[in-house]
Amino acid sequence: MPANIIATSFSLIVFSTAIAVGVSAHNPAQTVMWRAMVAMIICWPIGLIIGTLAQKTIERNIENYKSAHPVPQGAGELEMASEDHAEVNVDIVEDM
Repeated sequence: MPANIIATSFSLIVFSTAIAVGVSAHNPAQTVMWRAMVAMIICWPIGLIIGTLAQKTIERNIENYKSAHPVPQGAGELEMASEDHAEVNVDIVEDM
């Protein structure tokens, strides 16, 4: 899913940039729209490739971190048990 978001964002940025450049160059509206559409269509697969590479890199880094820093067995159970039997000292103050 994030790869599609990156691809779509990239193509929309290219589309809006092409429109801005075409209008500032005083090109006819039909030419500006045609070129912006072609640029958007060409840049979507490029953004998809970039997004896929970024997504796979992030997933690989997360896996490497998890394998380098494993969670000890029973750590979650110990934490929950200590919360259940924790003694809490609270003073109740009434406002007047």
